[in-house]
Amino acid sequence: MMTLRHLYIFKTVCETKNFTKAAQKLYITQSAVSHAIRELEEYAQTALFDRLSKRVQLTRSGELLLEEILPVLAACESLDSRIKSLENRLPSMWYPASPLRSTGFRPSLPPSGSSGPM
Repeated sequence: MMTLRHLYIFKTVCETKNFTKAAQKLYITQSAVSHAIRELEEYAQTALFDRLSKRVQLTRSGELLLEEILPVLAACESLDSRIKSLENRLPSMWYPASPLRSTGFRPSLPPSGSSGPM
């Protein structure tokens, strides 16, 4: 299965052209980067990178995938920056419904010193 994590790792490898540098930038291990790229390539059923001696280079399939995912990741980053302000965008009259608030029901407590209903 392809996840956003796979796509962020893929994008970072594309930017750095190096698995180790991508790992450092993402604060994960190089092995985790390699594993995520391998999973993505298996899912896509094609190689996304040509592995060269000290760097990687996108294949044509990798270039096409990058074109497809950039708008998706941009939308995710935009949502991430706005998600914490969702409550501020609610109408000012809105507040959470409470069944007790709407009915005016308040549970009664036994008088102090009593042991409850007899």
